[in-house]
Amino acid sequence: MASKKILYYVGKSHYAEAEVFRDMFDDMKCIDIHNQPTTDIMTKHDVLLLGGGEDISPALYHSKPCQYNFGPATPSRRDVVESLLVRMAKERNLPVIGICRGAQMLGVESGNMLVQHVTGHERDHDIYFTDYAKRYANIQDVDMGEYYPCLSSHHQMVYRVSDNIMPLMHSVPQTKVLIFSDTQVIDMSDGDTDLYPELEMFVGLKRKILGIQGHPEYGYIGHPFTDLSRKIVQHYLESWE
Repeated sequence: MASKKILYYVGKSHYAEAEVFRDMFDDMKCIDIHNQPTTDIMTKHDVLLLGGGEDISPALYHSKPCQYNFGPATPSRRDVVESLLVRMAKERNLPVIGICRGAQMLGVESGNMLVQHVTGHERDHDIYFTDYAKRYANIQDVDMGEYYPCLSSHHQMVYRVSDNIMPLMHSVPQTKVLIFSDTQVIDMSDGDTDLYPELEMFVGLKRKILGIQGHPEYGYIGHPFTDLSRKIVQHYLESWE
């Protein structure tokens, strides 16, 4: 990955977590901007990274909070800051990578919904490449026919309702219950999982965005999921040049 890139980071534990991402993305210089929420300091060679954290307010995707939602009823300061940064990045055609909550923010800002509570994803599980990825994403040194272990810790996920993003990877079925709201609870035990695919990675079609639902920073260089994420990140940063 080109050393000229700088990683501008907004996340939960800020600098300490940013250092992990810096190492994961081939020692890119990392600047924490949670107290200076603007893309004005970024150049076309730089990358905005949104890290993990608390639930996003369902107000951002026009839903009422369910009983399992731990986000505020109205957008938090971080919600507002990250939403603004993503829109600024869109206007300037800058690349944005979202990890866990960050991926969910990218999903919301691309016109998609969030499942407010999903079971089975608070633990590690296998993920696999979608047909779209196999057909259109030519990622070097990655066997796209394999299953990969995902380092997972989340209870919400992006539910794709727009064509602004395309799925790169799905989870093998983990979900037993999907909750969009207190009035829309879906028991998957006898349902059709094809109707509710468990999205793990996605890429923007018209925007330079990459969402990774899992936590590659929980691993280490050499861990299958960390290494897979590194290769996918590198692939898209190079293709967006």
